[in-house]
Amino acid sequence: MVKEKNFSRKFIAVLCVLFALLGISLWKFGFKAYGLKNELRNAEIKLEQDKEELESQIQENAENRAFIDNGDINELIEKYAKENYGYVYPDEHVYYIAQ
Repeated sequence: MVKEKNFSRKFIAVLCVLFALLGISLWKFGFKAYGLKNELRNAEIKLEQDKEELESQIQENAENRAFIDNGDINELIEKYAKENYGYVYPDEHVYYIAQ
């Protein structure tokens, strides 16, 4: 009878430890799954931003190709000098509208 009680107490103790380990494992898995869900959401947002940037770049490339095909390379150079580097002609005044 004493051996049976020891055995049952050991068995219950082992079961408690196993259930505790199982609980901890599931808890960690839940946090990991939540983190992966956030990473996936961030990746989807980044993908949408990259798609928009790609569409913008494709449109800009098409405009530049039209300039080049029409032989207006000087206009294209002037456009880039003004937009990207802020260059203007000496007699030209540029006004910016504050929003």
